[in-house]
Amino acid sequence: MAPRIDQHLCRYFSALIVATAVSAYAGPANAAIIEANTVACTNDINQSCDTSNFLSAVGGGPLDVSLDLVTDKNGNIPAGGPVSGDIFSDDVTFSSEFSTLFGIGLNSSDVQYSAPTALRSQIGAVDGGGGFRGALIIDFANPVSAVGFTTITLETNGVIELFDPANSLIATIASPSNTVLDYVGLVATAGEEISRIRLDGDFFAIRDIQFNFVQSDGPESIPSPSALILAVTGFIAWRFRCKLDRFTRVGRSV
Repeated sequence: MAPRIDQHLCRYFSALIVATAVSAYAGPANAAIIEANTVACTNDINQSCDTSNFLSAVGGGPLDVSLDLVTDKNGNIPAGGPVSGDIFSDDVTFSSEFSTLFGIGLNSSDVQYSAPTALRSQIGAVDGGGGFRGALIIDFANPVSAVGFTTITLETNGVIELFDPANSLIATIASPSNTVLDYVGLVATAGEEISRIRLDGDFFAIRDIQFNFVQSDGPESIPSPSALILAVTGFIAWRFRCKLDRFTRVGRSV
């Protein structure tokens, strides 16, 4: 009777190891669910934006990082024109890319900076001819779960693309209306981690940005390939042991 029990155990643990390997390789099964809140801002001297929906979605705030994009990280106001996209914060870097939708722009680590008016400024993509045309890239030093920013004349046929830490596209969101100012709030509601945002449009900018980092107690990230290798190695070793035990029992019974 003992050999029969051992064979069942071998089959059971072999199946368990295979299931573990498949789970490690597949990672989380969450689909990208991004809650987008877009509201038009007033185009008067105050230029106020209602961010209450976005703040409510992230638990009321305040957010981890909030940048007005007026001063750099040393407190200085840059001169207007192309500037390096890493001068505003250690938590986020901006850059420019050629627009695949409009066929304009440049691939550059610089962005176009507009000197502040009434304590407000704006940044957009450089294009080699005055700026603000092309795709604006926002790269976060650490993944974020929520991000909000004010857009200026982002075209209705543009897009907002979100990427995860592996640079895989997780969501594409239509650009806001063609009002002069819109506040766009994006919240990951199924454990997604946002590491990059690509805004592709024609002659647009953003005026500020706020975001929350992914919490350390959030969903586990996708395991590295070493986890799969370890599980497969364990499976092979266990199967070899099972076969060795079976051959040993056969030899003893002869």
